[in-house]
Amino acid sequence: MLAFLRRHRPALLLLLLFALATVSRSQSWPPDYGEALAKSLLYFESQRSGRLPHNQRVAWRGHSGLTDGLEQGVDLVGGYYDAGDNVKFGLPMAFTITMLSWG
Repeated sequence: MLAFLRRHRPALLLLLLFALATVSRSQSWPPDYGEALAKSLLYFESQRSGRLPHNQRVAWRGHSGLTDGLEQGVDLVGGYYDAGDNVKFGLPMAFTITMLSWG
């Protein structure tokens, strides 16, 4: 092991310096929890399904899924999409609070 470290010392030092530089640039201290919360809420606003309110902050997002459950006689309009895979959650508040508490 010691021979390996001696042989690869320049590469290991370079890797260590790169890792330290990357970590120091990507993190600010103290963390800005207000910004993290604002971005999380904006993410969830952009994942809404159904008829959207007029004050929607995500301009490119429109009403969606307005006929969900129509053929079966069930009203499934509303909720949130997850991860872009078009799976809609029917309990939007519970799901949102759960995701915000986990993340």
